[in-house]
Amino acid sequence: VAQIAVRAALQSSGQNCAGAERFYVHENVYSDFVAQVAKIVKSVRV
Repeated sequence: VAQIAVRAALQSSGQNCAGAERFYVHENVYSDFVAQVAKIVKSVRV
């Protein structure tokens, strides 16, 4: 799920009118989700 979220937020360099801006994440999985997203984003080359 984190990989899909990052792709949705970063596709087209963020210049996408239908791109993801917010993610509603249940508190039970929030910490894990944030850790996974951070790991993925750190590996993205800009």
